Amino acid sequence: MARASDRIEQLARVLLVCALALTFPVTLLVASTTHARALAEGRAQSLERHQVDAVLVGEPVAGPADAPRTPRATAVWRGPSGAEHTGLVPVPDGTAAGATVPVWVDRAGDLTTRPLDEDGAAGQAAGMAVGTFLLVPALALGVHVVLRAALDRSRLRRWAADWAVVEPLWARRQP
Repeated sequence: MARASDRIEQLARVLLVCALALTFPVTLLVASTTHARALAEGRAQSLERHQVDAVLVGEPVAGPADAPRTPRATAVWRGPSGAEHTGLVPVPDGTAAGATVPVWVDRAGDLTTRPLDEDGAAGQAAGMAVGTFLLVPALALGVHVVLRAALDRSRLRRWAADWAVVEPLWARRQP
């Protein structure tokens, strides 16, 4: 004869096994969906962003010594509308003033990042897949452990209450 808490615990075990069994298919679904969305985002970005050449008008300045960063230099470039823009652009080490560096700009001619490509989409998909593959089992195990602890506490409280009633009779003591 099983107690209600025993039946709940058995159901929790079955649900845990189901969650663990579904982890891989869910991970594949998340990775596939993320990859498709990232590719669509990359296609949209490639319609809005353009690569242009910027001419360095200043010498590159490295980041602070305690936080090394990519050197930046003041540069001038023309946006898609033909308007001239000026700003700081990242440059490779050893680049001098007057050199030309490629930069990505949006429709307004402002600096932006390059469009998301296949490698970037694959990286996003892999990151989401790894996160899902680790999160789903961890979450399922966490819920299972918390539920088991609550059931164990409940059973111990019931046992203590039942023992408080039986123990005096068993020890032949009168209440």
